[in-house]
Amino acid sequence: MKPPFLRNIILGATLALASCSGQTPAPAPSASPSPPPVTNESQLPNMDVLLEKLAARSRTVLGRADDFNIIITGVHYPIGTLMRQGSSIPVNDRACLPSQDPTKRDTPNLFENYQISKSIAVAFGVDNAVFTKLADLGLNMKDSDTVSLAFKQQGAQLLSDDDVAGIVQKADCEHAISSRAVWLVRGYIVAQRDFTVKNDKAGDVEFKVVKIANFDINANPGSSSLQITDEGEVGFLQVVSQVKIANTAVLSLAYVKPQAPTAPGKVWVQRDTRDQSHTDQKLLRDLKAVPLNVEPNVEAIDSKKMPTSAQVRYFNVDDESLANTALNSLRKYYPGAQLVRLHLPAPTGQIEVWLAKVTE
Repeated sequence: MKPPFLRNIILGATLALASCSGQTPAPAPSASPSPPPVTNESQLPNMDVLLEKLAARSRTVLGRADDFNIIITGVHYPIGTLMRQGSSIPVNDRACLPSQDPTKRDTPNLFENYQISKSIAVAFGVDNAVFTKLADLGLNMKDSDTVSLAFKQQGAQLLSDDDVAGIVQKADCEHAISSRAVWLVRGYIVAQRDFTVKNDKAGDVEFKVVKIANFDINANPGSSSLQITDEGEVGFLQVVSQVKIANTAVLSLAYVKPQAPTAPGKVWVQRDTRDQSHTDQKLLRDLKAVPLNVEPNVEAIDSKKMPTSAQVRYFNVDDESLANTALNSLRKYYPGAQLVRLHLPAPTGQIEVWLAKVTE
């Protein structure tokens, strides 16, 4: 086997920080500020439209390329985590970690202000507990009600081309990716998200600021609106590169847009390694009886990678009905199980059923 520095490292990037040849790093975001944010007057119809608008604005600042894509962060894995191609299942979260996370580069006025619905706000990460609390206070909202979305402290935290080239040459990282194509979490677009909720009864709320989940709720007595703000900066857009090592004589970097695997998707079941309840086997039998195209082997995942509540994750909008079918089976054992769509390229029919993390 050739030594790592004589190998060709092929990087299929969802966000290219270099030209398509991969030889010349792309320029850093311009130091001159972008035009002030403009509020879109019409309410965006769905999450996909919001995602595309965020992607378009990011291309303007970070450089447009055919291999550029933006992914809403579904699972906040550490920078350097390897994920299975076309999946949110982690392969390795140790071997390819950088010695330190890349420095955040400020990108002022990267995003506009947007008008979205309550349902999009929830899909974009606002904890349902926030709206449940507001309902307890008499501020009931319909899924279609308008929410204004703005961004503060915007920036990009990304591994450079040289960072990636160095990381994949480490022995442990090389071994982790030597026999397969994997997706490397390369960084995040970060900001504080500020959601402004309009409600006629907002002025009747007596508190000034209250914390719910990871959000600060700011109510101004007498005002017809209140603000829901991240308590700190969050990485809400994930940057992922497809990485594969090939044996050639020259080290070079090339970028291509990642593609979903061509094989038909399956329904995968994941359980906590500490879960000894055998619920996974009962659920597996239920899913097969539907019938669904179920992978027969349940995957045991380390506790720290498991969600706190049970989930069905799907990737393609056309698979929502299939995902709901799996969700109905999961709710037999976890009544509060949730449906989550992740914006990752994945084969048609790919569904992940995650049992809940085992608590002490």
